[in-house]
Amino acid sequence: MALERKCAYTSLKVEDGAPTHIRLFNLLPGGFEDPIEIVLGTFSLRQAHEYGYEALSYVWGKQRAKDAGGVVIYTIVIKNVPGPGCFSQPINGYLEVTENLYVALRHLRRTADARTLWVDAICINQDDIPEKNFQVSIMGEIYSKASRTVVWLGPSDQSSEFVLGNLIANSYQDNSIFPFFIYHLMVFLQRPWFSRMWVVQEV
Repeated sequence: MALERKCAYTSLKVEDGAPTHIRLFNLLPGGFEDPIEIVLGTFSLRQAHEYGYEALSYVWGKQRAKDAGGVVIYTIVIKNVPGPGCFSQPINGYLEVTENLYVALRHLRRTADARTLWVDAICINQDDIPEKNFQVSIMGEIYSKASRTVVWLGPSDQSSEFVLGNLIANSYQDNSIFPFFIYHLMVFLQRPWFSRMWVVQEV
């Protein structure tokens, strides 16, 4: 995949010392193995809830992985194509992300239609310290205005499937299952997301 240039963010508006805009993006549809493509734009914070965006709660994970040639492996393509009317400042290029976020986006992507999301690593310019500080100060509002918060705990495994399956079926109290349920629950709760301080604000 040829990537022409790294994403260059435009500054977000600030009025009277307070941020008034945020970025959201459309995660474009595709197959699980397809390159990840998004349309990123600027929204009024006051009106952002009208677009039914979802906010992602996740763990950043390890630093950006590189191949033997020093090239970052996990990159997403930012396309300058028409999106909802609020995408008034389209950006084009590519953005490097961590492996955990890349995998999350693969699982969240739909096959037929776009999905509007807010994700801190994408919607905040991580190289702009003043912007980061402003946006972090309103993260509670960003999450509260979202149509819902999507929690990414990581790919499923034996313990997560056992715990969630028995919770849904309400069968975990069965005497023959309970000891195994407790074991798998303890393994499940060791996932990094459960130790994050920001969880209370996000969910």
